[in-house]
Amino acid sequence: MFAGNQKRRGSIRWIVDLGLAIGLVVALSVVIAIDRGRPVESTASKQPTQLQEVETPPDEPTPPVKTLRLGVTPAAQTFDNMARLLDELGEGYKYKTFPLDDLRDAKKISEFDVVFLTCSGVPESWLREKIGASKREGLVEYTPNLEVIKQASDSLRDFVARGGTLYASDLHYPLVADAFPDISQQNAPRGKTQDLNAQVVDPGLRELIGGELSLRFDQADWYPAAFQGEKVVVYLRGTYQPEEGEPRESPFLVKFPYKDGTVIFTSFHNEKQNNESELKLLRYLVFSAVTAEVETKVRQSMVKGGFSPAKNNLFSASAGADEASSVYKAARSCDLKFTLGFENLGARLKLTVVGPDGAPHEKEGTSTFTIDVPSAAAGDWKYMVTALKVPNDNFPFTVTVGEK
Repeated sequence: MFAGNQKRRGSIRWIVDLGLAIGLVVALSVVIAIDRGRPVESTASKQPTQLQEVETPPDEPTPPVKTLRLGVTPAAQTFDNMARLLDELGEGYKYKTFPLDDLRDAKKISEFDVVFLTCSGVPESWLREKIGASKREGLVEYTPNLEVIKQASDSLRDFVARGGTLYASDLHYPLVADAFPDISQQNAPRGKTQDLNAQVVDPGLRELIGGELSLRFDQADWYPAAFQGEKVVVYLRGTYQPEEGEPRESPFLVKFPYKDGTVIFTSFHNEKQNNESELKLLRYLVFSAVTAEVETKVRQSMVKGGFSPAKNNLFSASAGADEASSVYKAARSCDLKFTLGFENLGARLKLTVVGPDGAPHEKEGTSTFTIDVPSAAAGDWKYMVTALKVPNDNFPFTVTVGEK
């Protein structure tokens, strides 16, 4: 009996052990299931933070510093001494002189970024039959050699179309008019020797020299800037007395684009008798010529981005000079874009924009850059440019404000 009870007791113990084992397995399965259902954050929060090392991409290579190539023709100055003005502006305005006849060769003038076609007579090869003495002292008038004129005008038009800047003055109006006939007035009446008051039409230039400028034309037979069209920007305009007939109104200084380039034409030029206001204007014209390419790119970029260029200022800076500044009055709340335009010539500039709330927006760089202000408030927006480093005195740059 005793033996029989022991066997039964062993069987019962085996059954109990089996039940406990099954229970453990079930409990373990439940724990695993519950654990798998827990949020990841609760398990991760118990683990130490893992830092992942990210490789920093190398800096973009700095583009090589550009050198502006300025050309002045003719080599021997007559009425417009542009070379003297460039010399006065300093090291940043080094130039090369070349004979007027080189204008007939598009390959030769392609060596320049800016060509200054200064007021002068022309070589004998450009002339045909003698007409008689000119009203301008020291000149004789001839009929033109149309074949040579066409070569020169075609070459200039090609130069501008490929991105060059042409600065031309006074007696070279007929050549520029032949190169761009769609916007020029043929046979524009020439002016007498006279003093006149010109209205400053361009807002940026008006900030610099005021709303009116007294100009002295001490040579007869000068040409007005008789260009017209929706793309022609007029800087100066006024009423003048032609050699014959009644007084006429005309621009005296204009700028217009042609394909990738720019043309600047001025009726007056650098002479011994220029007053301080005229010299300030002539320096402005030089700055405008050397920044024309970058200004064109800025405007094209703005328009492509849906912005309308609303104001443009042209400034210059020298070592140790104070900051240049202006104000843009936003009539409504809108997106604003402030673009500081300048070539990569070795300068470093800082642009600061301060809105009506007094909060500053700042950025600096070594070539053209932009500060965007989305949903800008209506009111006065002051912008300032500080020259942190300039490669030479009279370093020029532009600020263009766009609205969207």
